[in-house]
Amino acid sequence: YVCQANRISEKLHLAESFAKATNLGAVVTFAFENKVEYTSFNQAVSSGQYEQAAAMVAKNKQSIWYGTDDSVRQFWNLADHACQLFAVIYASNSIPADASFKDIAQWYASTGYKADNAFRHYMTIEQDISHVSPYINDLSKAVVDAYRSFTETEVQQYQQTVVSEGLQGEIGIQRNTNAFHTHIAPLLAQGKKVVLVMADAFRFEIGMEMVEKASPYFEVSCVPSLCALPPVTRFGMAALLPNAEKMTLKPVEGKLQAFLDKKA
Repeated sequence: YVCQANRISEKLHLAESFAKATNLGAVVTFAFENKVEYTSFNQAVSSGQYEQAAAMVAKNKQSIWYGTDDSVRQFWNLADHACQLFAVIYASNSIPADASFKDIAQWYASTGYKADNAFRHYMTIEQDISHVSPYINDLSKAVVDAYRSFTETEVQQYQQTVVSEGLQGEIGIQRNTNAFHTHIAPLLAQGKKVVLVMADAFRFEIGMEMVEKASPYFEVSCVPSLCALPPVTRFGMAALLPNAEKMTLKPVEGKLQAFLDKKA
């Protein structure tokens, strides 16, 4: 089919004849029609018609051209992650302005992380494309602008709750300093073998992706946990050790140092 369609399109000069077309019907019969689909998709995004844009992604990922043309597949894979991003950013159930720290943490752990996940996948795909078309450039600008606005707003709200609540009392979320006592110690007490993997700067959304991929084979979960502040490596790692609930920070020669039971 692909060979015949390309032969007919070339013989009849269809791409040139329909170069200015804006609507060629619901079915993408010839390869050149994908450009019309790209334009229509970007127009739907720019006008805020995200459900229509998502429907176009679903339709075109079923097209024969998605399976046979690398450039078509690349665009619709990008578009798919863009729609996943927009679904979180413009959802009606985003966090309210008066949300508490716990509310924000639970929202991110259940929904918000998906925006970071979608953006990471989008940028990974784009960086692997040797030739970025004008259609992708337009889509990338919309994605980056939306993501920047989203993250700036949510991070500012998150920081404001940290300042206002102080996070000194009970906040309903486990702390890293209690993680060993809560999760590891009980397993050791049962005589089970435990492997503790400590990964520096491991993003929550990557952890959730690992959970989703491993869940068919293992019993696995990913829960939010409050890190030690300030959240730098030497404190973050120490907060995951046994007896970390006794960890204190003290200045030593002008620099903060972590102490466990008075031992640095």
